[in-house]
Amino acid sequence: YDQQYLWLRGEGNDGKSTLLTLLEDALGNTALSVSHPPGEDKHWALDWLNKRFAFIPDLRDLSSIRSGPWMQMTGGDKVTVRPFYSQGYPIRLPVKLAIASQKHPDSELKKADKRRLIYGEIDPSKVTRLTTKYREDLAKEFPFFISYCIETFHRLCPDPRMQIPV
Repeated sequence: YDQQYLWLRGEGNDGKSTLLTLLEDALGNTALSVSHPPGEDKHWALDWLNKRFAFIPDLRDLSSIRSGPWMQMTGGDKVTVRPFYSQGYPIRLPVKLAIASQKHPDSELKKADKRRLIYGEIDPSKVTRLTTKYREDLAKEFPFFISYCIETFHRLCPDPRMQIPV
């Protein structure tokens, strides 16, 4: 599972970012929200240390998912953490990644990259118009949602070493 990440695609105003924000709230300081995948900034990995979940709530520039650090992270490779004013060191970041976007990833991903992707598309015909109370309502249901996800995972993957069925 360390070489997989979630991509939620929808038309907008359909709850993708709200769901990821609720995950961030539930995970507290072990979660990280970023505006784009890590780029070539040599200190980017400092923000990712000690995080378990990172998400991009609205990815617009799909070409950024082809950056070296992103490919290393989603490939399960080590990345170099470079603290300010000291020597860098390699580490495998145990961060699970999720992206919400209005764009489909097909145009930017190569075949090798697609095998890492867990793709979910929001069906616009099943989305009701979101209200300002939507986040509050979703937060109330969130514990049940997480329980359902865990139960479904255990049902579909009784052996945790097996590949997640997509």
